[in-house]
Amino acid sequence: MHPFESAVLLLAALIGGIINAVAGGGSFVTLPALLFFSLPPAVANATSAVAAWPGLMTAAYGYRRQLLSNPAKLIRYAATSLIGGVSGGALLLLTPSAAFARAIPVLMFVATIMYLVSPRLLALTRRHSDMAHGSEEHVTRGTAVIQFFASLMVGYFNAGSGIIVMAGLSLCGIRETQLLNGFKNLLGAIAAGASIAAFAVGGQVAWASASLMMVGSLIGGLAGARVAQRIDAKMLRILILAFSFCMTGYFFWKFWI
Repeated sequence: MHPFESAVLLLAALIGGIINAVAGGGSFVTLPALLFFSLPPAVANATSAVAAWPGLMTAAYGYRRQLLSNPAKLIRYAATSLIGGVSGGALLLLTPSAAFARAIPVLMFVATIMYLVSPRLLALTRRHSDMAHGSEEHVTRGTAVIQFFASLMVGYFNAGSGIIVMAGLSLCGIRETQLLNGFKNLLGAIAAGASIAAFAVGGQVAWASASLMMVGSLIGGLAGARVAQRIDAKMLRILILAFSFCMTGYFFWKFWI
């Protein structure tokens, strides 16, 4: 690997780790960085997921007390996320490379729009779950279906995964902010980890790049807690959105024109 490529990927992972810890959306930086160095889109997507995984696990560990307060719910959600993540990874392996390349800008655009409207989306899902009624069995089945499809989407395309998981958890009726964040990090890590296993079996991970970026992501995730206390989260969201829209436009030009 060229030293310039190593430096860029390490920096992208570091920034992505900080962004994930502060506001979410780090994959909007790591995925374009990998695609910039001409990795096949499916490999870049899988490698980006690998890079983000240590930061998610570290963040989830920080919420261990909240998560362990309800072991039954934790096990149920974790099992569903595991199945959904493997399914998403397997679905990606079955997608032809050319088709996924053309899907990349579309998926990035959808993820960017979800990131843009995420505050309203989360409020809407919470309001919807407040209005929902039914038996305990019906609710349990409904939450399992929601978590499965949210995890499947995470396994298939990692960018914007935090938003998808949080929306799913809000629909499942989780309200307390710290618990919501804890489940978001843990279930995102489980779904991503399951999909990574599928990617590894399918030979879709560029391990040299992934190993380097895992280090950057881990450092960025650890530093993110301190950065969060000093940075304007709204300004960071604006910068992330501007960068993501630019990258989406670039990939539409690259893969569609």
